[in-house]
Amino acid sequence: MEWYYDLYLGERIAKKKNKIIYKIKDGKFTPSTYVIALPRNDRDVLETFPVEVLKQQYYKRQDLFIIGLAKGNEEANKLMLDIIIECFRETDTVNVKDFILDREEKKNEIRVIKYR
Repeated sequence: MEWYYDLYLGERIAKKKNKIIYKIKDGKFTPSTYVIALPRNDRDVLETFPVEVLKQQYYKRQDLFIIGLAKGNEEANKLMLDIIIECFRETDTVNVKDFILDREEKKNEIRVIKYR
């Protein structure tokens, strides 16, 4: 599981970000918390699911790239919509996967320049 450096957060979860990430990484999940991930295929825009499913063997074997956290399904859906709108405004497409991965790549390029 990989985490986006500029994680999108729902309003109800923003203040508890670090605590929730720690719990997810430690396998202690908080109820009603949803993760938003880049799709594992090229057909979908985004994926969302409750953190509880991350305990399942199937998800443990998946290469997930988490880009957002939300409290509850409704907030997760709103956050996904916000992400898609931001992507569209900046790229005139809804290809969120490329949008996020491009940002991640640019961040890594900046990091390399800073360390030289």
